[in-house]
Amino acid sequence: MSINAIAALSLRKPDHNRNNANLSSNASEAGSRFGNKRSNMKEILVRNFFRKYPLDRTINDTQQLKIERFVASEMDNFVSTAKAIDSKNLHQFEMKLAQDVKLNKV
Repeated sequence: MSINAIAALSLRKPDHNRNNANLSSNASEAGSRFGNKRSNMKEILVRNFFRKYPLDRTINDTQQLKIERFVASEMDNFVSTAKAIDSKNLHQFEMKLAQDVKLNKV
């Protein structure tokens, strides 16, 4: 019986009047959605970077981890500070980043 109650509560639609009263929570939700979008964008850019500039199989695990963390950190900085992310800006940034971590393009 309690499982049905839990399922019913999870299917319940939100109360719009209560949501409108909590504007500060809605603002934080919008901020978190933007943050999630930025995080997803960063992850996609990092994945694409390593497809273009694959890691050498001769490096050890600790070096690989350092490179991956550095690239992720730099991509995060790029996504958060770039006014507009277009193919030209991204290409220049990726080339510089690849030189910094000494990776060659495929």
